[in-house]
Amino acid sequence: MRVLLVYPEPDIAPFYLQTPIGCLYLAAALTPRHTVRIYDQNVDDKRVETVVSEFAPDVIGVSFTTGCMMSSYRIAQQFKHSGYILMAGGIHPTYQPKECLEAGFDIVARGEVEDTFSDFLDNLSLEPPFINGGEQLPSGYFFQDADGQYVDTGIARSLDINRYVPARQFLPHEYHSRYSHGVLMGSRGCVFGCVFCVSSHTGYRQRDPKRIVDELEYIVNVEGHNAVHFADDIFTFDPEWVIELCQEIVERGVKCRWSINSRSDIPQKHWLMFDWMYQAGCQIVAFGIESADQKTLKNSRKCLKIDKIMQVISRAREAKIGIRCNLMIGLPGLPIKIIY
Repeated sequence: MRVLLVYPEPDIAPFYLQTPIGCLYLAAALTPRHTVRIYDQNVDDKRVETVVSEFAPDVIGVSFTTGCMMSSYRIAQQFKHSGYILMAGGIHPTYQPKECLEAGFDIVARGEVEDTFSDFLDNLSLEPPFINGGEQLPSGYFFQDADGQYVDTGIARSLDINRYVPARQFLPHEYHSRYSHGVLMGSRGCVFGCVFCVSSHTGYRQRDPKRIVDELEYIVNVEGHNAVHFADDIFTFDPEWVIELCQEIVERGVKCRWSINSRSDIPQKHWLMFDWMYQAGCQIVAFGIESADQKTLKNSRKCLKIDKIMQVISRAREAKIGIRCNLMIGLPGLPIKIIY
């Protein structure tokens, strides 16, 4: 099949522009059995209808978060009943699949479907309801059958995230100069149970450090970025893995600035990790603190102790790493007083 993977523009102006990493993983999973094109609506000069006309896809797949919901639904409505199979994927469709079907999509991919996506497309019909009956479908798909009944096979999680390397070669060269920085992922998922997070209890999985640095070299040397963000939920969860990754970066002499996301409850015995991170080029750690109220942290199941947070932040500062503290408004347990 011919598959157009669309990364839509946000419903409000973006803070920054970055690589659609989810589309790159899907592209890697689909080739060479399917023909793939990636279209980033944020940096491409062409309109989506022009790209669809030129590429003539069988499937239009839109990967989006809640911040891109309305623009994604407009794409679905625009191409509904036009002869294309419309698929939604990403964080928002994973948790609001029925809403996506009601908005015009035909099928929703829930979670991490790389392992089954190519086979799934092989078994699609080009006529509604698109999905042939009788197969034992894998997890990760939501749709309506021929009788109009909703079918939900659950949320997929990839156990081996080393299987695919993001297909960065599918990005048009002109995109890179328009992205504010490079993006990659060294790990996926989280073992913690914060009530506000879609990654809660999704299981922590990490990539081979050598493969990560291979990709980092490509981002720096081919894409031309000198600043890179690791989009991992909890980059510092396994300090030994972090040190191994940093050592690989240092040994290869990869020169770039990079940033990460981290929890703020790292045990003292692992603080040496910060020194290795700085040596390898880390310049910013974004700590997920969320609240300075202990009751709110407890109600949010964040599992943090306020008196420990500043110790970790201070140690990262001692390693000459810049600090960003992420805080949230509206968490359960702390009343908001509005002053007029």
